[in-house]
Amino acid sequence: MSIGNGKSGRPAARMVYVAMAIRAGHDTGVQTHVETFSRYARRAGVAVDVVTPFDGSPFALYPFYGIGRLAKPFSQRAWLAWHLYSHHLVLRRRLARVLPKTEPSIVYAQQLLAAHAALDLRERGYPIEVVMTVHFNRSEILEWIARGVITEGDRVHRWLSQVERRVMRDVDRVTFPSRFVLESSRRQGPGDRQIPNFVFEPPPPSALASGDLITIGTLEPRKNHEYLLDVLACAHRLGHPYRLTIVGTGELTRMLRDRASALGIGQSVTFMGHVPRAASLLRAHRVYVHTASLENCPIVLLEAMATGIPICAGSVGGIPDMFGDGVEGVFWPLDDPQAAAERLIGVLENSDTYARMARASRRRYETTFAAEVVGPRLLESVLGERGWDSCATAS
Repeated sequence: MSIGNGKSGRPAARMVYVAMAIRAGHDTGVQTHVETFSRYARRAGVAVDVVTPFDGSPFALYPFYGIGRLAKPFSQRAWLAWHLYSHHLVLRRRLARVLPKTEPSIVYAQQLLAAHAALDLRERGYPIEVVMTVHFNRSEILEWIARGVITEGDRVHRWLSQVERRVMRDVDRVTFPSRFVLESSRRQGPGDRQIPNFVFEPPPPSALASGDLITIGTLEPRKNHEYLLDVLACAHRLGHPYRLTIVGTGELTRMLRDRASALGIGQSVTFMGHVPRAASLLRAHRVYVHTASLENCPIVLLEAMATGIPICAGSVGGIPDMFGDGVEGVFWPLDDPQAAAERLIGVLENSDTYARMARASRRRYETTFAAEVVGPRLLESVLGERGWDSCATAS
């Protein structure tokens, strides 16, 4: 089978190399996206190879990666600079080893650094086309600034800004999972498209934990878990002692545990830590709750809809395009825990409302975010028109 790259006059590509600057797994939405895309592409007869800085013999590289950790207690900025540089350098070397030097191929990048590494190789003569999905919210740089790791105008910020400008200028095609990020981008390429994330059916139910509410994600400031604990405490005061399961690890774990205890809800909150394939926990809960202050197209909301449970989330970023207020769930305020608790109670304590939202949630997944609905669109965007035509003809 010959897969074209959508560029007039260029030869056809035969392989998609998915490049990401983190290890493969299920810790983040990016990793879930990569696994979902790879699974769908292979089912469609497209060869896929996932390339990361941790391929091969990663243990030999741990000291190299670890240099930055020595600086972390003294300088977050120095740690980040080495972290990004080392992972970019190793990923570029990994790609150079697997990419053919004479046959065309496609690199599907998942971060700015991954696209940056692929563009470096193209400048060295590798016949590759670079495609990227934008997983960040507005900018990866702004996320590091918001976490206080870098400041605007410092050396790391200037370097990352150069990388971002180069990538957004030189990649061949970009997909944006949400209209919010598409409209925030300065990129207006002819092959660029807005295509949401998608998921397969969630894994079988897990008996690890059960409860009323569940949230899954990294315990970092942007995810706003502290506010979620305030909402839960308000619900308790209103006579509804709901139980919450928090899945994920991060820098705020200890603070959140202490906060739950201080609010008097420690016995009602289960901190699960990292759980592989955490979507298996969704079916053992009644509502998915989300309090992030900014989002693109969070995959965990799609997994919740695939499970058929209502969602409570803030109307921020790309979320308003994912579900409707009062249909598949509710938009709750992110600055008024009392009002948010009242919205939550309205979902859980009205059986007719709950059943209607649960049905609508599953239906929204089936019509909008299922693999068979979105998968063909994303694969077509990655391969390009000529490549998709060749793939469809061959299959």
